[in-house]
Amino acid sequence: MADQPAGTRPRFRTIAAEMSIPIDADDLLALARRYADQGMYDESIHLYEMTEKLKPGSVALRINLARVRDQKRQAEELRHATAR
Repeated sequence: MADQPAGTRPRFRTIAAEMSIPIDADDLLALARRYADQGMYDESIHLYEMTEKLKPGSVALRINLARVRDQKRQAEELRHATAR
């Protein structure tokens, strides 16, 4: 990289930085489902929203997004109830 002193390697080397990798909506959906199953609701919602931009108008995607948002809300309510 141009910002680094001569003779040093970049700290992190990523494939994405070296080449363009297309994002497959189905891969994002699978990852979003896994995150939701593990209780990582914010990450799952983010991936569903990204996928929604790749597949606008998908009813199944909107249903799954609403389901994960409901799961997140229920988990937060349960945490608040147990904290009291």
